[in-house]
Amino acid sequence: MEIGDIISTAFKYPLNDKDNFVYVLLLFILVGIPIILFSTLITAFIFAGSGAHVSTLMAQLTGVAGIISLVLLLIFLLIAPGYFISVMREGINQTGVIPKIDIGNNILNTLKLIVINFVYYIVPGAIAFILALVFGLLAGGVTSSNSAIFGVLGIVLAIILFIIYFIFALLSTVAKLRFAKTDSMSEAFSFSEVLDDLKQIGILKLIVTSILVNIIIAVFAFIAVFILLIPILGAIIVALILAPFLALFDYYALGLLYSDVA
Repeated sequence: MEIGDIISTAFKYPLNDKDNFVYVLLLFILVGIPIILFSTLITAFIFAGSGAHVSTLMAQLTGVAGIISLVLLLIFLLIAPGYFISVMREGINQTGVIPKIDIGNNILNTLKLIVINFVYYIVPGAIAFILALVFGLLAGGVTSSNSAIFGVLGIVLAIILFIIYFIFALLSTVAKLRFAKTDSMSEAFSFSEVLDDLKQIGILKLIVTSILVNIIIAVFAFIAVFILLIPILGAIIVALILAPFLALFDYYALGLLYSDVA
């Protein structure tokens, strides 16, 4: 698919399957409840006025809300990454269907994703550690006469590290797409196949598509700031409508990007 088709198709995706949108809505309620809770507390605090009894009550309510929010966030973080692997799979197959939540399978895929990310980022992480160690050792010999050279060296090392991380980020993205397609971790770790798929997708196409998707998300995130100014209702709109819409758009676009290769 062309980049324009990917963006437009992915943007329509949440709207074209309104019946199944409830599934991703249920998932984002886990994040929405804390946002709505704190939005309600802030609104209540504004209208409640001041006073020691008010401050004590608000502190207690905030503490309870914080515990509830933490539990719900942990549940969301266990389910959501694995669920969006299913969304990517629908994009790869170009079904236009929003997948149902399968808690057991979603959590299992989340755990597998953690392993995949760890494997792909352990190399750049190790390189970053070594470079930081060497740079720290060299820093001990810095004098006024060689400080400029040392500064240039630091910039060069930072650029090299950025390039390495960028390359592995691309490989990691393709690995996760292979995992989404096959439901096999071994396919995600077939590095030669991952590299071949990256070449077939096109590095430039992957980068441009990702940039455009993130620009669109950033625009809506900016709009969300103003929507949140509406007491309570703003939080509901952002958490339960805008956030799930953008998440579906993002991951489905990634799946579509891989559909020609798959």
